[in-house]
Amino acid sequence: MLGLAQRLRHDGALDLGLLAHLVFRKTVSNTIRRSEASQDVILVA
Repeated sequence: MLGLAQRLRHDGALDLGLLAHLVFRKTVSNTIRRSEASQDVILVA
């Protein structure tokens, strides 16, 4: 039973890490796209 709980916790951590990674990549790609669209604003800022 303990092994099952540990495995579930491990899988949950993996899922959370994957979710965070996907959100991070989406945020980065959106930021890059936004900065390409407004290059001069980035240079001023």
